[in-house]
Amino acid sequence: GYAFSQPLIAMPLKDTVETSEVTLPPIGQFLNLPQENLFLMSLKQAEDNPNAWSVRFYEGHGEATTLALDHLFPVMNASGLGLTPHCITTVLEEPMASIDNEMVQAIAPWKIVTVAFQ
Repeated sequence: GYAFSQPLIAMPLKDTVETSEVTLPPIGQFLNLPQENLFLMSLKQAEDNPNAWSVRFYEGHGEATTLALDHLFPVMNASGLGLTPHCITTVLEEPMASIDNEMVQAIAPWKIVTVAFQ
């Protein structure tokens, strides 16, 4: 029912990178989210920064888990278009905590987490 009520909507973006500079592999996994208890709620361009992306998850099984931020976008990282995790934000995309060099984020049971990438 959730997939029916909240379908994935793809939106074309303007070209910001020279296509001759970077190429994507012909086959790959765009998003790597191996934990069965983590659910992707949204992946969208940040409201205040056109070079930033907001990714929101929630833990839906009542079990603590971790999220490996450096392996989240394998195709983009392999192609040189990698997104760098910037900070944890509120639902309104206000910075809460910096990530620094911590690439594994602990997520508490039933928690909603929003990560800003640049």
